[in-house]
Amino acid sequence: MGYTHIAAPHAAAIEVFYEEHFNPYLNFHRPCGVPEQIVNAKGKVKKVYRWYATPWEILRQLRGLPG
Repeated sequence: MGYTHIAAPHAAAIEVFYEEHFNPYLNFHRPCGVPEQIVNAKGKVKKVYRWYATPWEILRQLRGLPG
């Protein structure tokens, strides 16, 4: 679909597909940065993003979850 024109009769069906299937899939499988807080000698907190993972990979790190 990308950047091309979508004919009006098809737009509603495409929007339903995006809302029901594509957006939840994309949000669950798109990598995001996981913040790590570093405190310097003066007490200032700085966030550093050293690990990028999908929400599924982050959830698997939690204790008590299978898989």
